Amino acid sequence: MKIIIGPAKTFNLENVVESTTPRPKYIMTAKEIFPKFKALSLEEHKELYGLSDKKTQEVYDMHQDHGKKLYYAIEMYAGHVYKELKLDEYDKEWLNEHVVIIDSLYGIIKPYDLIAPYRLYFNLKQDIVDLKEIWADKINDYFKDEDEVINLASKEYSQFIKREMTEFEFEGTNFKLKEARGKKLHELIKKK
Repeated sequence: MKIIIGPAKTFNLENVVESTTPRPKYIMTAKEIFPKFKALSLEEHKELYGLSDKKTQEVYDMHQDHGKKLYYAIEMYAGHVYKELKLDEYDKEWLNEHVVIIDSLYGIIKPYDLIAPYRLYFNLKQDIVDLKEIWADKINDYFKDEDEVINLASKEYSQFIKREMTEFEFEGTNFKLKEARGKKLHELIKKK
């Protein structure tokens, strides 16, 4: 069984890990993709992301420093889904075996894979790299032999999985949807 979730755009950068392993399964693909975004100027970052000057500078600096500090993915992501988790209550090995983060830079991330912060998502309007083409088969193939896949990710991330999945209907604002996904993930982890 695998439970899929998406990444977050907000980060907790307090817990730097002084190691270089484990890394995501497709780290070499990520290392081919990211330099193309890192090479963009500050002005190109602003145009690409459509952020405020301050936020653009933060993203630009984060991209220039990419890889200098690594974090466990599940601890680095700080979006609404992740705020609902109680990591100190979970079996770390079970979590790492059964929860999968589908991502536009790293493809497939286990919760305790080491990653660096970045800003990149499948729905980003850009013509630098065709992220969907790069990841579609890799992501789909990763799940093909699983007995069950439970989808807690948005369509942006789950679209690549072409098999039957257990789905949940969540209603409400974007914030409420993400919060509900996080609560459901917590519930599924605790039930294990």
